[in-house]
Amino acid sequence: DIQAPAGVINAEQMDMLIASAGVETVRAILEAFWRSNDELINALNGQLAEGDLTSAAASAHALKGSAANLGAMQLSELARAIEAACRDNDNASASQVLQKVGPDLDRTREAFDTLLHSHAA
Repeated sequence: DIQAPAGVINAEQMDMLIASAGVETVRAILEAFWRSNDELINALNGQLAEGDLTSAAASAHALKGSAANLGAMQLSELARAIEAACRDNDNASASQVLQKVGPDLDRTREAFDTLLHSHAA
């Protein structure tokens, strides 16, 4: 049994989703999740570059929620930190945290892929 890296995703949450919806449905859900993340992260980059912290907070909030819904715990936590920094008018901190999102997305995708593969096997 292959384990996803601890803390990156909530494997139990995904296991329950896979058990109820099936691997292929979860794959489709994850594809939508990645597309949505790309849009939100692109929006965040632009909003922070323009200093639009109100919009950036809203984008970070949406990212936080979608990540939490799928059990992407680290990503949700990073988005929470970006949202909080934006609400505190701290563009520098929000931008600094946003730099960590790319590498975390890679780890999150890997963790989800590992988990799906273990269910498909």
